[in-house]
Amino acid sequence: MLADRMACLKGGVVANVVVPTPDYVRLASHYGFTPDFCHANDRQSKGIVENLCGNAQRDLAVPLLTEAAVTGQSVNIRDANAAAKSWCAEVNSVMHSEICAIPEQPLLVEREVLQPLPSLRLQIGAPSALRKVDRLSCVRYDGPR
Repeated sequence: MLADRMACLKGGVVANVVVPTPDYVRLASHYGFTPDFCHANDRQSKGIVENLCGNAQRDLAVPLLTEAAVTGQSVNIRDANAAAKSWCAEVNSVMHSEICAIPEQPLLVEREVLQPLPSLRLQIGAPSALRKVDRLSCVRYDGPR
């Protein structure tokens, strides 16, 4: 899974290689993916992540919101989901310039090796703990205050 160099996912950088946080590694191992990060100061690798958002904004959100503004109607979640579903069907049925294939075709092959997601909900971070506060507003941690 390719991600931007977000501070919440990267624990540090060693020799220009991102070291993911332990929680992100746990999440990746739980859901069965390999974490990967964009290269520093590399527009091409970062563009892979950002282009998807830009394409969705340009080709889906802007026309949908413009049409709603022209007609004077508001866009609800049901209309937005219907527009997104038809947009995805349209985009995924056209030859892609980089992979030189229709995106639906490789997906059919990949579905054979995809595994279902784990059913257990992953807990990220330390479990919450109940603490007692006494009359002096001191919090008790296993004995001393």
